[in-house]
Amino acid sequence: MIIKRDLIISILIRLGELTVEAKKRAMTSRDLASFFRVYNFFRGSGAKENEITKSESVPPDQLSTYIKQKLEEKQRIEQEIHQANDVLESKNVAIESINDYIKLNGELEEHGLSTDNIHKLLSVLINAKRYGFDGKEIAEKLYNFKFLEWKEKEFKDKRKKLSKRISKYKDIIPLTEGI
Repeated sequence: MIIKRDLIISILIRLGELTVEAKKRAMTSRDLASFFRVYNFFRGSGAKENEITKSESVPPDQLSTYIKQKLEEKQRIEQEIHQANDVLESKNVAIESINDYIKLNGELEEHGLSTDNIHKLLSVLINAKRYGFDGKEIAEKLYNFKFLEWKEKEFKDKRKKLSKRISKYKDIIPLTEGI
């Protein structure tokens, strides 16, 4: 019983101190109730004691203004986060485009082409399509054309060799006729 009595006396003393402090701040019992609801809300939200103490320094008559300011600040921060996400998404698209460009350049280089040749290549493909050629037919004709160029070079080389031999024989033939 003594413990209960001491506890009740302690609570009454604190309640008296609270009442005196509330009167100093010109607070009504309604203001105190509102303050304790906010206090309990912060404690229930997991806020640390020093954060709750900071919120206690806001006078109750300015509490609604303070909350409005914090809500506006929260909304502004959420907008900034949304804008930052938009920027990140656009940068991801830009990075994907750059990666696609790098991949395209790699594939073109594998075939001895570059992005400088794209306009020429497109022009060839458009004209081929216009005249009814398909890709396989174009490749065959280009290969045949290249093959003919190789044969022509081969024949030119043989002709040069034969021309040199003939010029040697032109000098020798008059000498052999005299024999």
